[in-house]
Amino acid sequence: MTIRIKVVKNDLFVVMFYFMCQLLLL
Repeated sequence: MTIRIKVVKNDLFVVMFYFMCQLLLL
């Protein structure tokens, strides 16, 4: 259960990081 909450929190961070990388590539 704790891992699930961590994954959800990390998911948002990963999405933000991915978006930043996309902007840098473009």
